[in-house]
Amino acid sequence: MKNLKIHLLCICVIALTAGLSGCGNGGESTGGASRNLRAELREKARELESYARENGLYDHPAVEEARTAALKASREFSDLRRKHPELKPLFEKSDELKDKMVRAKVDGDEELYDKTMDAFAAARAELEATAARLPELQEAKRAAIQANRKVQETLAEVAAEAGEQGKKLGREVRDLLAELGKEAS
Repeated sequence: MKNLKIHLLCICVIALTAGLSGCGNGGESTGGASRNLRAELREKARELESYARENGLYDHPAVEEARTAALKASREFSDLRRKHPELKPLFEKSDELKDKMVRAKVDGDEELYDKTMDAFAAARAELEATAARLPELQEAKRAAIQANRKVQETLAEVAAEAGEQGKKLGREVRDLLAELGKEAS
């Protein structure tokens, strides 16, 4: 169960980090810079997470506290999205298509699976586009992003105390987070 929570949190961190600036292009900035900060952060965050698992850093009280807060903020954001009157029918449509897609895969019907996958992708794209234009969701999204950043920052701090490799990874993650913070401002 603990590993499942870690896995879900990592997914949340990666998903929210990808959408930090709300840029098109999948959340990636194309503003003339040759560096792709979000991709670098995702890669370094994965390395830091692996290091943290290998060294038991997820059991550190500060990391557990940050993870709990991030999970709460992510759940609140997700619940708010699912309950929003403009998004609720889009989630229902998406969920129906996902169920149909899973059934097709289980039944071995590749043609129906592919067709349903395309419809599901279109439904999710419509859902995300609608959600992005709803200002009442943006505060909860920012709170979830900040909470997930806090997990990365806390993990970086704890890793820095755990050894040279942790210190290096921690510094790299903190530097990338700082650069992204400047870019988002």
